[in-house]
Amino acid sequence: MIPLVVNDKVIGHVSFNRNSGFDEFTKNTLQHMVVEISNLFKRYEIKQQLILAKDKAEESEKLKSAFLANMSHEIRTPLNSILGFSSLLKKDSLTDENKKNFLNLIEAEGKQLLALINDIVVISKIDAQQITITMHEFSLNDLINNIYSQFSLQIPPTVKLLSNKGLDNENCF
Repeated sequence: MIPLVVNDKVIGHVSFNRNSGFDEFTKNTLQHMVVEISNLFKRYEIKQQLILAKDKAEESEKLKSAFLANMSHEIRTPLNSILGFSSLLKKDSLTDENKKNFLNLIEAEGKQLLALINDIVVISKIDAQQITITMHEFSLNDLINNIYSQFSLQIPPTVKLLSNKGLDNENCF
């Protein structure tokens, strides 16, 4: 009987049934065969670990790509607002009130863009284990109100004014 060892762990044994003893050459050959069987098991385990690692890396790559696509969208949205309202400010026909509203929107979008960039930096630090996440209580109502306020700022004042006059949003621009 010869133990079947994989990674320093006995996982079984190989036994040969014969009435008479084996000569030294046959014993060595059989032991070599058992070692090769053990190596096959090791290679199989390593292959399974590599397959798992490959699958994990592919999933990670997909998540990274989705994250980058989402971040691209999230960064472009406030940036487009900033650029769009900045170009509207160049028009001479704007009232002082509209200019003030546009400047407020540009400021709000700039703050949103800065917050987003700060969030990206924090995510990077968490991923690099430079900071840790701590849990704490918060007001869900306050969070929802803050989110509502941020998104309501994204509606241009001209759209708000025109929609109040009974015009639909499609005819505002």
